[in-house]
Amino acid sequence: MKEGSTEYAIFIQFQVGMYAHNYLEHSERLANPQLNLPISFFYGDIDWMDEKSGRRVVSNNYYRDTLSQIHIVSESDHHMYLDNPDEFVALIFKDLQETEERWRECKVERVPETH
Repeated sequence: MKEGSTEYAIFIQFQVGMYAHNYLEHSERLANPQLNLPISFFYGDIDWMDEKSGRRVVSNNYYRDTLSQIHIVSESDHHMYLDNPDEFVALIFKDLQETEERWRECKVERVPETH
């Protein structure tokens, strides 16, 4: 594994207890159940990022049972593209292909547009 670098800086620069004001799980961001967008998250198997957040976002997503996915890249930390680039790229292509296939097979209905 590569040694950590910039991802440690955020913990050094901010005091304990600092939280994002506009986090991904916020209902106005990726956790919006009406978001008309399939979502896929990729995590390393020893990633410092907690995959539970991604799982919660996917579980609230409109496409949760069809198109939205969580992928774990083996032998990788947060920098999957460096630690295990072959598996990372293969999973991206797999996700794109499966998303396209499921879209056609399921004829998944899109979320109605609201203006």
